[in-house]
Amino acid sequence: MNQSESPISGQITEERTKPRRRRPRRRQGASIKLYARHTKVPVERTKAEIERTVTRYGAKEFVCGTKVGKAVVMFEGQDRRLRFDVALPTGESEKEEQAKRQKWRGLLLTIKAKLESVASGIETFEEAFLSHIVMPDGRTVGEHAIPAIASIYQSGQVQPLLPAPGAQ
Repeated sequence: MNQSESPISGQITEERTKPRRRRPRRRQGASIKLYARHTKVPVERTKAEIERTVTRYGAKEFVCGTKVGKAVVMFEGQDRRLRFDVALPTGESEKEEQAKRQKWRGLLLTIKAKLESVASGIETFEEAFLSHIVMPDGRTVGEHAIPAIASIYQSGQVQPLLPAPGAQ
């Protein structure tokens, strides 16, 4: 390292003689790397971890099921029934099995993050899980609301992000 005088403070500072390694800039449109994309954790172990997690946070009931191309996790908490539906790859190749493991790990992360957010007081249970609450007709709030929200946005009936000057 070399020593030099700082142009701002006038203090003697040490300079690096080797250039710093720079991170490559992310190209615009470059994909974000998936969480747990290289996981080796078996799906069954992740399912068990999801059940332990929701139970630890106070869930009363838990059920988990799969069929070709879909996984469903349901549990009850704070007098609400919740359902997470996850699309899964349908093939049996190693690439598709890896994608299944990744999806299950992502679901575990999602559920843990929501539960911790509620426990930490960042948001209420309803705020965290609103779209996953099961309604009396068997559909989730998200299944009811998402098409209506899409319709509103397509129609242009959305308030501006910032109010116009002078508006209240």
